Amino acid sequence: MSVDLPPWFTKTFGPHRVDPYLAAAQREGVRVLELILWDIQASEAFHTPLGALETCFRQAIHERLKSHYHRPDWWSAAPLSPHDLSKVSKASGEARREGNHRPSADAIAAQLTFGFWVNLLSQRHDRHFWVPALHQAFPGYRGRRGDLHDNLEAMCYLRNRVMHHEPIFHRDLRSDHSKICRLISYVQPDAAAWLGEFDRVPQVLANRPGRDTRAS
Repeated sequence: MSVDLPPWFTKTFGPHRVDPYLAAAQREGVRVLELILWDIQASEAFHTPLGALETCFRQAIHERLKSHYHRPDWWSAAPLSPHDLSKVSKASGEARREGNHRPSADAIAAQLTFGFWVNLLSQRHDRHFWVPALHQAFPGYRGRRGDLHDNLEAMCYLRNRVMHHEPIFHRDLRSDHSKICRLISYVQPDAAAWLGEFDRVPQVLANRPGRDTRAS
């Protein structure tokens, strides 16, 4: 394996970003630039299923809570913490900045972060949200709330790494991808099947340099 980075690369992107790739490339016997480019391609490919998961998950929870509280701005009646309400206020401001002087509840919901929605499945919200309403948002799920929350939280972490351009090559990306598809199927199996028609993640994973990641 040769260090094939051009002289400007480390200076431009920083050693803190390049060093993990160098160590992995040396360990795996691959060219470091190939590993970096593959990691970029993997992040690009994961953007699609992660986006589908975030969107369908947000919609499922938003609709259930609108129905439960009998109002589109359910957060005005729900027992949210001051911290959570500040996130709603920020989302409302972001919706207004997009040109909507009086944004709808749906427009505000679209601005709320993935982490906000995942947090609604945490232990502290079990009695107020999961038991009376949110378990109905996942008709394909039969497990415990805590397991669902943990899986979604892990995918929220992956989503943030992808969106912040952090390396993901060190993760078990095959497992991550399976988890995303499974979580989507809990909300709507047809959506998971539709995603499979254009999802590029399996193809990208199969082309990792120096490693056969295809199913055995």
